[in-house]
Amino acid sequence: PPRSTLFPYTTLFRSNNIMVETPVRDYRSPGQYVLDQYAGRQDDLSFPLWMNLGYWKQAATYAEACQALADLVGSSAQLAPGDCVLDAGCGFGHPALHWLTAFRPSRIVGVNIDEAQCRIAQARADKHGASERLAFMMASATRLPMPNASFDKVIALESAFYFDTREAFLHEAFRVLRPVGSMSVRTMQ
Repeated sequence: PPRSTLFPYTTLFRSNNIMVETPVRDYRSPGQYVLDQYAGRQDDLSFPLWMNLGYWKQAATYAEACQALADLVGSSAQLAPGDCVLDAGCGFGHPALHWLTAFRPSRIVGVNIDEAQCRIAQARADKHGASERLAFMMASATRLPMPNASFDKVIALESAFYFDTREAFLHEAFRVLRPVGSMSVRTMQ
């Protein structure tokens, strides 16, 4: 069968070091896992829906670590007032909501291939009164439905490893960046 881009097989290792791949039948995306774990909490605006691993240098809690990573990415991307930002692989939009408050860009557009995550992210942005400056849409980061030179900054916070392929994402990111734009990609190694 054709391989999908998100964990299509479970790899098992036997004692004789022969690798066996078996189809995954009950795979749930990380976003679905978050929804399952926190069912009913997604409408609670005080409850963060972070989906990254965080930056734990000084953090004591998961939420603090996730916010620290979002701050690190926002600072390294040099987000600033007036910027138009693309958040590629935006998840539930919590980093974008944070950047909107902490760095004050004029607009952030988040894209994600998971319809439920986009819907929840937009609903949370609406409830925060941020819908004029923050929008979420279902789209692939490798086939962006935006015109050339649309953004000052492109950010991919722990999402690029999901993109099919990262090369296609980089091509699209450079296409939608303005001539003096910049990109910040944070990923696991």
